[in-house]
Amino acid sequence: MATLGEALQLVSLLESELIRRQTEIDQNNDYYRGKQPLKFASDDFAKFHGAATRTSATTGCKSWPIHRSSG
Repeated sequence: MATLGEALQLVSLLESELIRRQTEIDQNNDYYRGKQPLKFASDDFAKFHGAATRTSATTGCKSWPIHRSSG
């Protein structure tokens, strides 16, 4: 069994690792939730298309009904 000092040292090590990874973790969570920074070819293109893209983004997928048998 670990001593109190060893346990505190391990907790400190794990905490520092999580802090080091926080930026990457936040970015991955944002991508998962659909919050992705848009990349544009030029500033003019971004101004023209940016707002419309952010407000009307869709997947374009149809939803299909689920048919269940009663048997």
